[in-house]
Amino acid sequence: MQGRYTSLVGIVGATALALAVPQLGPLLEPLTAPIVAALVFASIRDFELDSLRSDARPLAAAFGLTYLVVPALALAFGTLLLDPEPLTGVLVMVAAPSTAGSAIVWTRLAGGKASLAAIIAVVTIALSPVVTPAVLSVVASFSIELSATAILVDLLTIVGGGVALAVVLPDDVPSDRTVRSGSLVAIALLVYVSVATADPAGSDLATVLPVAVVVAGVVAAVFAGLLLAGRVVDLDRRVVPALLFSATLRNLGVGLLLAAYVPLSGTVVAVVTYYVVQQLAGALFAGVVFDGRTAHRQSADTLP
Repeated sequence: MQGRYTSLVGIVGATALALAVPQLGPLLEPLTAPIVAALVFASIRDFELDSLRSDARPLAAAFGLTYLVVPALALAFGTLLLDPEPLTGVLVMVAAPSTAGSAIVWTRLAGGKASLAAIIAVVTIALSPVVTPAVLSVVASFSIELSATAILVDLLTIVGGGVALAVVLPDDVPSDRTVRSGSLVAIALLVYVSVATADPAGSDLATVLPVAVVVAGVVAAVFAGLLLAGRVVDLDRRVVPALLFSATLRNLGVGLLLAAYVPLSGTVVAVVTYYVVQQLAGALFAGVVFDGRTAHRQSADTLP
């Protein structure tokens, strides 16, 4: 039971440490891209091209969830609960592509199809110079010109670095246990850096808490929808975590890049809050919800 909560405790601890001792944040910030590249490597080292054909339908569902369902849910919940500035930050994040690192890691830890999560993350990042501004102009009623060069550099650094590691390192190096523990440490570092480097202005509880409620509501609604869809269309159980995490977990770097174009002080705080809450949700679902569902199925299978 204790191991199931390790990831959740790690995310909470990283957040608390960043709030108490933020001085290390700027020093660790340059390590963000290499850390995410290592997280990508952790999943694509087992990737097979043949999986693209079998993942065609889940991929289509993922893009619908990512760019239609999640923005619509965020806009609906946010309009009810948020002021304009934090609402803008939430909409900025839901317009951003999937986060390559944590979506893959939480999928893997939940027993899901990590290769599918990796494909979704890479494709959404590659399409983000075109798709992200279009989604943002619809849900937020303003337009942003996103630098294709900046996104391309981000893509090459993250994905190219992960691919390079997969090519250079032997298949059994590092071990699966090392990959699992190292991935959790990497995500905790990303959470620490994002919180420690955030502008404290406007980060009071009255602003942060409603944003957290909106993000949690979006994740819960998508999860409930996937469970219902799984019963209707007999969805592969390993696909559910991949779709959930890829559709709801968003790229912090792109979110902050977008927020820089918005002259509202509360936007950045909302972006960082979204990121932290999505990691907490990922840890909760991967370590408790999906783990508990798996344990329940295994117990049922052993009954006479």
